[in-house]
Amino acid sequence: MTNNFTILSHFEEFVETLGGKEKGMQTAMAKPHSHTNYDGVVLRLLTTAAYTSTSYLNVLRAMGSDFEAATGARVQIDAISEYHGWYYLLPLARVDADSDEPRFDLFLDDHEFQYSLLPILLPLDDLIEEFNYDMSGFLNPIHRYGHILPGRSTQCYGLPFRARVPMVFYRNDWIDTFPTTWEEFDRVLAENTGGQRYGLGFEGAHFKHPFCRYEELSKMFFARYWSLGDPLLTPDWKPLINSDKGVAALTMLKRQIQQYAPPDVMNWTPTALGAAFADGRLAVVESIADSVVPLARDAARSEIVGRWSVGLYPGSGAAFFKSHRMSIFKHSKHPKAAFAFAAYCTGNEGAKRLPFYDSPARKAVLTAPEAIADEPNLPHMIEAMDRGIGWVPGVRSWLHLWEAVWYALALYMPGYASAKAALDMTASKWERVLAKQPPDWEYRE
Repeated sequence: MTNNFTILSHFEEFVETLGGKEKGMQTAMAKPHSHTNYDGVVLRLLTTAAYTSTSYLNVLRAMGSDFEAATGARVQIDAISEYHGWYYLLPLARVDADSDEPRFDLFLDDHEFQYSLLPILLPLDDLIEEFNYDMSGFLNPIHRYGHILPGRSTQCYGLPFRARVPMVFYRNDWIDTFPTTWEEFDRVLAENTGGQRYGLGFEGAHFKHPFCRYEELSKMFFARYWSLGDPLLTPDWKPLINSDKGVAALTMLKRQIQQYAPPDVMNWTPTALGAAFADGRLAVVESIADSVVPLARDAARSEIVGRWSVGLYPGSGAAFFKSHRMSIFKHSKHPKAAFAFAAYCTGNEGAKRLPFYDSPARKAVLTAPEAIADEPNLPHMIEAMDRGIGWVPGVRSWLHLWEAVWYALALYMPGYASAKAALDMTASKWERVLAKQPPDWEYRE
């Protein structure tokens, strides 16, 4: 067999290897499981380190240090640098698995990667039973989408670590009651746009990819589309995205950005967005929590402490749901040790160590009285996350489908194509992609 791993000969040049214990981090280990004698075992976990990932990676490396102290197994966390980013995870995992000497045991990122990597992932059902792992108490979308891959007899290929749902943050000293219709939403944005103040802000450039400016924008489009009442596809997988409702949602998004957002917003990173909100320049922000909340809460850096809250999107409140899962590669030589680490990180004790704005997947942790006492907006954030909609559950080619939406936005937003033409292109691409590997289950959201 040819050693394909030579492709990764410069891997260490662009991977940030994390280790050590975060000072001041909580280090209490959960009660050791009976399977905790892993002396000499080395586990390698593949994940990403981009923009807002710092806090969760610090927690993850601290848990790795504690896991080694309790079990003897050393955990090496390989986080792809911001330069290469999230987009490189899929080919890297595949190249590693095809090599003569695969180096990764665990994978941590968006749950959709499970669909693409399924042939090289280890089914976890037997280990869940053996370790008596608690599969209850997660946020609603995780239970709705996460445990069963449609069309598969095996139920679980990843343990939920974090949840990712865009939310609508707003200045509650400027906006008394958050709008429940798009007409009211427009009125609020208009009333708060003028001078140095803008009604709307969002992340224009989330990671380094030719279409990075349209990844977060696509989630904003989906929220508007779902608010109009239709799913993205019919039960037999026929696209609805290019319908009149799709055109209305896309047209609405462009108009709101042109009229109420800063002129340079498409260049804003998550850090720039958080700073603009904390500086008091934005009335409404559409983003994930870890881009906004840390700065908004920081009394030393924020002008709006205690003057912001979280609303729901008009209509159903639905938003684009993702969750970060810990999966185990089939080629791992230490699957039980790998599962023990994943179980520790994703259990209640591990979830308590994540900052709430890093959105631990366990609802039971987020709803604890001490958590809500620390952040009164948590119930609103939980409600927003509970309304998340999963992206084409079970479809191996999910990324190709999503990219087709990015391309449509890249044509429509600068004015190169009409909304209808751009979405027709998306629907056509979806039909071609789905025809190559037709799902044998009904589409559901």
